[in-house]
Amino acid sequence: IQEGADFVVGPLDKIALETLSRSSEISTPILGLNYLPDYDEPPPTLFQFGLLPEDEAAESARYAFNNGACKAVILVPDNDWGLRNATAFSNTFTTLGGEILEESIFDAQANDFSASIKSLLNISDSYNRYRQIAAITSTNYDFEPRRRQDVDTVFIAASPKQARLIRPQLKFHRASDLPVYA
Repeated sequence: IQEGADFVVGPLDKIALETLSRSSEISTPILGLNYLPDYDEPPPTLFQFGLLPEDEAAESARYAFNNGACKAVILVPDNDWGLRNATAFSNTFTTLGGEILEESIFDAQANDFSASIKSLLNISDSYNRYRQIAAITSTNYDFEPRRRQDVDTVFIAASPKQARLIRPQLKFHRASDLPVYA
């Protein structure tokens, strides 16, 4: 601005945006490519634009529902970002008429997501049923675990690295036929 810019385009971090939003001396239009917290009202020369992860999660819910999904499960990291995405997907999906059957969280630092996936798909329950029947009858049976059959889509919020690891683990745990939205 001091060098004569007619328009400033970010990305600007939230702290810079907050600082600019409090300044009454800025007359040059600024496109922040980020968002201020909800409680801050930007001055007329400060424009906010960005793709919030929550917006992408809500759009994934609309897309899944419009493609025929009615019953979803959600898999997200155990952090604020993951929980915000789960909430955005869930709120949009249920508003449209869909049902969230279960949510499962995973350790964001992990590489093995099988425990969360087994829980989400009720594969652990399948193993438990097998062990109970085998104990009652004192017989070992040929066993192939089954995933829950009431789900028709999976929503995942994950980093690219996590998603590349989760997808094959979903396939391994008998969910290769389920559409995955991320």
